[in-house]
Amino acid sequence: LLNIGGIRTSMKQGDITIGNIFEISPFDNTLVVIALKGSELKKVFNKFSPKYSEPFSNAKVVYKNGKLHSLLVNGLPVIDDQTYRLVTLDFIQTGGDNILTGIEFESVSPTGLLERDVIIDDIKKSKEPITSDLDDRVIIE
Repeated sequence: LLNIGGIRTSMKQGDITIGNIFEISPFDNTLVVIALKGSELKKVFNKFSPKYSEPFSNAKVVYKNGKLHSLLVNGLPVIDDQTYRLVTLDFIQTGGDNILTGIEFESVSPTGLLERDVIIDDIKKSKEPITSDLDDRVIIE
């Protein structure tokens, strides 16, 4: 889970430089792993709407009549008393952009890894060109 304000620019097709990554992610945000119950995860997604959302992955939401209708994580419905792990930025975890304000965590595990460094390492490891896909993670009915 990221925040739109933390993604500072887009990237054009072509070679990727470390400078490009610094332009996209200029902040020294580190990644944290938050454990939270499904009921709390639903509260996070209920803060979003068809007109406002933050970037996320491994979830699919359906909005019906302007409200959250369904939430799937890794293709499965979210179960209220099940524990989920959410990777996000320390900025968000500590209240940035109010994304997680009012959400109860079971635990928070700092990784010490800069978001930017993780992106750079992932790109360096990639053997294939990096592409984007539309994956229907947000459906508005």
